[in-house]
Amino acid sequence: MGIGWETKYNIGNSNHDINKIVNEHISFKPNWNSSSFKKVLKAYFEIKKDDLIWTRSGSIYYLCRVLGNKVDYIRNEMSPEEQKEHDNYDIWHGIKCEILEVGTEEKVNGDIVDSFNVGTICKIQKNRDVTTNFSKALYNKLTNKNYYKVDQVKNINDMWSNIKPDQLEELIILYLQIKKNYGIYSSTCKKSTKTQECVLFSRNDGSLAYVQIKKGPINIGDLNYKNIYTKNKFYFFSNINQYGKYEKNKNIIIINKKEIEDFITKYKKIVSFIGWPLG
Repeated sequence: MGIGWETKYNIGNSNHDINKIVNEHISFKPNWNSSSFKKVLKAYFEIKKDDLIWTRSGSIYYLCRVLGNKVDYIRNEMSPEEQKEHDNYDIWHGIKCEILEVGTEEKVNGDIVDSFNVGTICKIQKNRDVTTNFSKALYNKLTNKNYYKVDQVKNINDMWSNIKPDQLEELIILYLQIKKNYGIYSSTCKKSTKTQECVLFSRNDGSLAYVQIKKGPINIGDLNYKNIYTKNKFYFFSNINQYGKYEKNKNIIIINKKEIEDFITKYKKIVSFIGWPLG
């Protein structure tokens, strides 16, 4: 993996005196922003073997495991052809890595995606324990190895906390189609319909069913829901298991989180869009 910020000498094996390195390069690269250069150096020096690094090319994201030493490319030690190539790609420092293709944005944790707006190279600070656990679990999944120790209970809890609302809706509706044998009237999938995500029909007998999915609490006792489940089956799912107070009714069906976790594990390829490595 390569980064820019050309230096006039090898910094990978230096004493990591950041201020000294910056001061010595002000005249070498007068247009540089010294503050940004300091941030790059700090992150570069902190990287060590077995750290995980995220990068992307176009819309494709990659997860990289650091394998070993860093290398610096010094202009006066290169041939003219090599200098031209490094100028074209603006690569002056390298980190030997194992690089794994992950895919497009929907397969990546949102905090990781957001970090690409920060700069050349940086440490992901937001929800760091979550992104670290996610990255380790994903590496294990992609390599089919248990290379990193992963807290699976925490991993599952992180998934429920960080899943996006549209991913959650897609996941639960897929569950109902595959496991409960429902079809969907696509014309009923409207954001303006507050009482349900869509209207379903049973492939067994044609009976109707409704579903409400929330990242947060659901008040099943709400009259708008009651008007529906007095006549039809109504499926509910809250990622935090909060449903309020309501009178029991045979048409109210609360989808169990453990069933969804088992569904994710069994149908990994189908639900890969949730961007979370489980199982």
